[in-house]
Amino acid sequence: MAPIPEFITNDIDHISIYDVLEYVVLAYKSIVISHPYITGFLLIMWSYHPKAPFQALAYLLWTFPKQICIWILRSRGFRIGEVDDVQTDEFNEVIPVDSPFTRYHSYGAVNDGNTYHQVVDEVSLWWRLLGMVLYLFGFAVMLVYGSLIEG
Repeated sequence: MAPIPEFITNDIDHISIYDVLEYVVLAYKSIVISHPYITGFLLIMWSYHPKAPFQALAYLLWTFPKQICIWILRSRGFRIGEVDDVQTDEFNEVIPVDSPFTRYHSYGAVNDGNTYHQVVDEVSLWWRLLGMVLYLFGFAVMLVYGSLIEG
């Protein structure tokens, strides 16, 4: 493993862009060049679902904190609207199929024959391009740096 650069352990107020670039090069040498097959395998696996790290980051930074805030507000007695209270009081948390809530509240939930629309998650061209680049880069890392280790 490469040593930790001095700017991390010393004065943090005087970090330059060259120190950060030096750390990136050290990380590159210690990870990619030392373990090319693992790095290439991870890049190839990432290429099959290139959105995954970004979706995980969005969940950790937005969805999870939002759900915690909603949980805290609901535990303090706040509700989303009066519909929650009416549904709870009138129907005892069970909504009948022929009630106004099922007719107007959720379009498409009751199958009338022509109200069902399937939502298809299409992958855009940019995500496909990122997947292809990751695949080729992972393959190149395994070929180039893997042959350096063996030979």
